Amino acid sequence: MIPRRLAFGAVCVLMALCAQADTGILDVPGGRIAWERSGRGAPLVLVHDGLLPGASWDEVWPDLARRFDVLRYDRRGYGASTTATADFDNVADLLALLDAQRLDRVALVGASAGGGLAVNFTLEHPERVSRLVLEGPVLPGFSYSGHYMERGIRNTGTAARPGDAEAALGKWSLDAYLTDARNADGRARLRALIERFPLAAQGRLKGSQRPDPDARSRLAGLKLPVRLLVGESDIPDVQAHVGALELGVTGAERLVVSHAGHLIHLERPDTFVRLVAEFVDPDGTAKRLLADGLGSPATPATRALFAYDARMPLDVREKGVERRGRALVHDVHFASPHGDRAPAYVVEPAAPGARRSRAGLVFLHHGQGDRGTFVDEAVALAERGVVSVLLEAPENRPEAAPVAVFDSAVDEDEIRHTVVDLRRCFDVLVGRRDVDPARLAYVGWSLGATMGGRLAGLEPRARGFVMLAGWASLTDAAANGHGRFAASFAAYLDEAARTRWLERIHPLDGTHLMDGTAPMLLQFATRDPFIARFDAALYRAAAGARAESRDYEIGHFGLDRTDARRDREEWLARLLSLPPR
Repeated sequence: MIPRRLAFGAVCVLMALCAQADTGILDVPGGRIAWERSGRGAPLVLVHDGLLPGASWDEVWPDLARRFDVLRYDRRGYGASTTATADFDNVADLLALLDAQRLDRVALVGASAGGGLAVNFTLEHPERVSRLVLEGPVLPGFSYSGHYMERGIRNTGTAARPGDAEAALGKWSLDAYLTDARNADGRARLRALIERFPLAAQGRLKGSQRPDPDARSRLAGLKLPVRLLVGESDIPDVQAHVGALELGVTGAERLVVSHAGHLIHLERPDTFVRLVAEFVDPDGTAKRLLADGLGSPATPATRALFAYDARMPLDVREKGVERRGRALVHDVHFASPHGDRAPAYVVEPAAPGARRSRAGLVFLHHGQGDRGTFVDEAVALAERGVVSVLLEAPENRPEAAPVAVFDSAVDEDEIRHTVVDLRRCFDVLVGRRDVDPARLAYVGWSLGATMGGRLAGLEPRARGFVMLAGWASLTDAAANGHGRFAASFAAYLDEAARTRWLERIHPLDGTHLMDGTAPMLLQFATRDPFIARFDAALYRAAAGARAESRDYEIGHFGLDRTDARRDREEWLARLLSLPPR
C-alpha cells in the first residue's frame, strides 16, 4: 500500500519532503489560499467538502497524481489558508487559482459543498471545465430536511455548552452518514483529520462568504459530462440532491458506491480513484488496465480451449427456404463440435453465382435477439453479392440447459461453445463453391461483439470485424461495471463465489485474445445502459490501432438504425470489394 501523505496543511513540510509536488500560497482579495500541485497528464482540480480541508484528499492524492496533473487547495478558513478579512466569493477564488496556475480548462472533482461550488463555477465559467465529478454534492438553493439540520446542530453543538467543542469531534467522527459503519479504516481516517482540523466540526470557521446563487433552475445549463457519486449510506438529503442533479442534467451518470457514506474518497480510496480516472480519462485508464495484466496474451492452454476438429462433417440440413426480394433465406442447422445441432439462417442472392465470386459474412445477434436479428441487413447485402450465415447463440437453443446464474463452469462452456460454433460458420462459408475464402468478415452485436473479441484472435480467415457495443472484458464488466450485469454479479454471489468466477472466466476475456491484425469497425451507442463509455474505451484500447471507432447518439438497441447500419455496410463494402448498389 502506498504510504499516506503528510498533512496538506503543513505546507512548509510538504515543500521539503515532496520534491515532486509544487506548493504555494496565492494572495486573493482579503486573504490567502494554500495550494498543492503534482503529477502529469490531463489537469484535474479537487475541491474539498465543508467539514475538512484539502488534506482530506490524502488517501487518493498519490494515485491521482500518477494519472493526472492534480491541483488541490484549502478554501478560505480551512487548513493552511487564511481566514477571510472581507466578504469573499468561492467561485472567484477558484477562478483566480486556475488563472494563477495557467490552467485554461480542467476536470473538476467536488465533494459535498465542494460539489456545489464546482457546479456554480461551471455554470459561471463553462469554458473552463471539461468534466464534472460530484461526490455526495449538496447544492445551493436545494432544501434540507429537519432531520438533516438537527443532525448538524447536534454534532456541532452550536449552543456552545462546556464540553461541546470536544464532543463535536467525536460526534462527527462517528456520524452515521459521513462514513459507513462497516468501514473502520474510513472512520479512523475521518477521526484523525477532524482532530487535526477541528474548526469546521466545532462550528468555529470565520469569514463572510457571499451567498452562493441558487443552482436549481440552472442545471440545464450544464452541457458537459457529469458523473455523480454517492455512498449507499449517505444521508437521504444528499441522495435527494444527487437524484435532482441526475434528473436536471442531461446525460448525468449516477453511481451508488457500496460500503461508503458521504466521504467515499476517505472510505474506499481505490474505488474512488478508478471511478474518477475511468470517467475523466477513459482511454488512458483502459490502456493502463491492459498494461497491468488485463491485456496479457492468452496462454496456449487457453487457446486450446477453442480448438476443434475442422474435419468433422458439417452435415448441413435445410428445414425450409423463403424468398425475400432478390435473396433467399434458408433455415438450416449444422453439426456443432459441442455435440448438438446449431440453428442458423443462410442468406444468399437468389441468382446463381460463379465460382468464388461472392463475399461471406458471419453474424451473431445481441443477447435479447436471435438469428433473425440481422436478417433484413443480410438480405440487403445479398443484393450486393454477399452470402451470410446468421447463427443462433447456444444459450437460445431449445435444448439449452436452464439458466445457471454465474456458474463459472457453465459460463466457460457456453463461451467455448459459442466461439467454436462461430468458427464453424466460417467452415460453412468456405465449403461453398460460390464464396471467395479471401473475402470473409464478421459482424457481432453486444453478445456477438463480446464473443467476437475472442474470435478476433482465433479466426484467421476473417479479413475484418464489425463489433457493435460489446465488452472486451466480461470479468471487468462484472467486477467493476455500473449496469445490470455488474449489479447482478454483486447481488447473486458472495465474495468467495465472485472470486472463483473471475479467476475461471478471466483467462477467456477478449482482451487476452484480441491480438489479430484484421481491421475492425467499432460502433457504440452513447446512451447505452448496458455498455458504458468506459467499456467502449476498453474495447478500443484492446483492439488497438487497427480499429476505427464511431459513436451514435442512440440507445443500445438503436444500432440497427439507418446511420449505423449504413456506416457498417459501407465499411464492409470497402473491405470486401462489394459492387455498388
